[in-house]
Amino acid sequence: MVEEIKLKDFISDSMILTTHECRVCGNLVELAFEPYSINLEGKYIEIDRFPQMKCTTCSALRLTEKSKKVVLYLHDELDKRNQEKVISTHRHLGIKYDFCETVEFSYDYEDYQNIPGLTALAGDGFLTPVFFNKNCLIYFMHHPEYELNLFSESYGTLRYMDDFEIPFGINSNGKVVMWLGDLDKLNQDTLDYLKIHNVESDHTLINSEFYLGQMCSIFSVNRL
Repeated sequence: MVEEIKLKDFISDSMILTTHECRVCGNLVELAFEPYSINLEGKYIEIDRFPQMKCTTCSALRLTEKSKKVVLYLHDELDKRNQEKVISTHRHLGIKYDFCETVEFSYDYEDYQNIPGLTALAGDGFLTPVFFNKNCLIYFMHHPEYELNLFSESYGTLRYMDDFEIPFGINSNGKVVMWLGDLDKLNQDTLDYLKIHNVESDHTLINSEFYLGQMCSIFSVNRL
């Protein structure tokens, strides 16, 4: 039996912003899709796979800002329909943003919608993380027209002559990550090459110098 929570208490708790840090132990969190259930003033909500921020140390779960809105929406719908329970199955909508349309990169819109801070710049999907096999960097290291500047072992910039320069990082699973909006600045040859090394999102971004530097202005002590 799930303990009943008062609506006002849920709303009050939800007003505390979900950030990149765990509210329980203060360590970093990552996006996870876990089962979720709540009894909100007699309205029972159960979702099989729900976006939440999970602590990388103590495994505590916290609803993302978007997930909080979904819970309140479902509660309101139950109230309007005079129903007491909803069991929902997670649906992936496959949303794509208006960047890099000449190359169909694999990425997950749910990263953008749920990872703290990514929607703050704009609602256009610019800060959607796109992941690549780390081997893609070898090509850029040895190609005379590209310049790979490393601030540390896992954070740097990719430059092509005077045409573009974009940041990239390496997450804790060893995958290269770049912002979708930045990729839109690249020439077609570079995009085609990166497409070969594009991999599915593992939703792991926060515990990286890339995210902490780009979103929190926390830079590596090794940065020049």
